[in-house]
Amino acid sequence: MERGQRSSFRAENKQQMMNVRFQDTSQSAEILPNLNKMRKQGQLTDTTVHVGSQSFPCHRAILACCSEYFLAMFSNDLRESDDGQVYLDKIDPDIMELLIEYAYTSIIIIDTANAQALLEASSRLQFEKVVGACCQFIEKNLDPSNCLGVLMFADQHSLSGLYQAALAYSLDRFEDVCKQEEFLQLKSNQLAEYLSHDALNVSKEEMVYHSVAQWMESNKDLDSSELRKLLSCVRLHYLTPKLLKSLTENPDITENLKTLTLVHQSLETQKKLQSEGQTQGLIYSRPRLSTMAEVMVVVGGYRDDHSCVTDVRFLNPLLKKWETLTSIPQPVSEFSVTRLDNCIYIIGGKLKASFSELVYCYDVEKNRWCTMSGLNFTRQHHGSAVIGDQIFVAGGEQRLGFVSEVESFSPCRNEWQTVTKLPEPVTSPAIASHQQKLFVVGGLATQATTYRHIQCLDTVTTQWTIIETVPITSRHFPALMLNGYMYILGGCGRNGMQVYDPDTDTCLPSMTMCNTERHLFAAVALQRQGVILVAGGMRNYEALTSVEAFSPVATYWSNVVDMPRALRVHGCGVTIHRYLGPPFY
Repeated sequence: MERGQRSSFRAENKQQMMNVRFQDTSQSAEILPNLNKMRKQGQLTDTTVHVGSQSFPCHRAILACCSEYFLAMFSNDLRESDDGQVYLDKIDPDIMELLIEYAYTSIIIIDTANAQALLEASSRLQFEKVVGACCQFIEKNLDPSNCLGVLMFADQHSLSGLYQAALAYSLDRFEDVCKQEEFLQLKSNQLAEYLSHDALNVSKEEMVYHSVAQWMESNKDLDSSELRKLLSCVRLHYLTPKLLKSLTENPDITENLKTLTLVHQSLETQKKLQSEGQTQGLIYSRPRLSTMAEVMVVVGGYRDDHSCVTDVRFLNPLLKKWETLTSIPQPVSEFSVTRLDNCIYIIGGKLKASFSELVYCYDVEKNRWCTMSGLNFTRQHHGSAVIGDQIFVAGGEQRLGFVSEVESFSPCRNEWQTVTKLPEPVTSPAIASHQQKLFVVGGLATQATTYRHIQCLDTVTTQWTIIETVPITSRHFPALMLNGYMYILGGCGRNGMQVYDPDTDTCLPSMTMCNTERHLFAAVALQRQGVILVAGGMRNYEALTSVEAFSPVATYWSNVVDMPRALRVHGCGVTIHRYLGPPFY
């Protein structure tokens, strides 16, 4: 091309050339490796970090990008910013080298040998992402032998997330933790704080006492005030009467009047508990949550002649018998029942010939019923379930027809509010909840037509999904959640119980439903034991007394203790946590 032609080409394409954008996509990926190579060769470094006898030439901009500590140091008018020399004490040079390598490569190897030292250094120097990675590593490697040490370390360095994880682990695994050397090395005030937690996981209170006795054997220089403080962290009145009385003869206790008085006061409290009855006694001091058993409660029920009873009974698994609680305030039928915060709620139903909006709450500790704010919509043949700190009610009918409104109740506000409406109004559905979702299972779409699907409400978005995975062919059955699976107890015989996984929207193989064919029965899932219990019901138009238990792991049904009277109890089952230990049993 001639010179004139080249000039013409430049002129004609001037506008186009001005708009060309070039990007080297590999440059950003090459910068850190090149800077790291330059660091190792001592090229263009502008600061030196001295740790112990070792020195690390670095680029201050790289350190400042990874660490708020170095950013503040190099951005302010400090000596280190002027002379380029940084001196750090109480840090292992090998750990510092790992952090510098991380700053240049974004890679760091965390293992059991360096995790704590690396966490301490990265926390001090504010390498926040390394702090998070170390905490995550340590959390995953908690065990009974190290959790208390991690707990103290996290507290000392204000690592709240790691502290909460270590605390939760140490409380849950107490029976293993108290056998470890770290437990014996706790200071008395640390031990007292640990033992005071209500969430300490023990099957019985005397394990807490024996752990204190074991600790005292290794800490013999304990003074009397420290011993009294430790014993006050043990809920002494829930020890066996024999063990509690033996403490009055223990030389370590008898030599100090205040400590001995504490034991005598516990003996008096124990006598009050026994004389005034269990639930009244709980007002004095609560037992630990882990020492309370999860038990089945049958609320009300119906005789063969369809008349309703006001009895409330629970199955005591230790004594293998049904025991009574305070009766329902008045005869009510076709209600729903659920539990929230260990209180039983009876919701709606029918009083004589009238549809009811009444809500009764039974306080397990006080052993009494009280009336709460009523439903916005009267209803019977509905269902209820708990999600978070709220009760949700769906389905049912009233005089003018089916109720489409879904309501939620907040106990702390004592208030009902309408959440949404059912896509398909139904009566007599089974209700279950999982995570933040409410499942309205089957029901009657008309008085003669079964609704064959599951209506699922996302309570966060209030959006509905219709689940057609599970074929619903029966009516008047319960649905229970256990270990993340929904058990639909809607049939009889070999394949009478359907199993649904809501997380994957799949059906598992059906399971056998009861040894005795029944319908209109009460059913609950005992989460701790991983067991389903069914009680009462009807067979050939006759009410039943029998109770059966099912283990999904063992996949068989076994007979339990019969109810004291034959009842139709559909929708009347619920669970509570109840203390069944010393000094009552």
